[in-house]
Amino acid sequence: MKTLTHRDLTEENRRQIEEALGPDNRWFAGQHLGHPPTDEEATWWYINNGGAAGHRARMENNPPPQP
Repeated sequence: MKTLTHRDLTEENRRQIEEALGPDNRWFAGQHLGHPPTDEEATWWYINNGGAAGHRARMENNPPPQP
């Protein structure tokens, strides 16, 4: 695995936040909770149900192109 720069980490975090707060994750969290999730609930769902680990695995296997 390559060494990540500050810029890489910032971009990686941005992508992960987009996924955690995106419509797909919100839908799954809402199905579990029975109501539209808050940002905190959506993020909790993302972390505790494999979203964060899945994101990391996808980035390791298929990293985005470098600018």
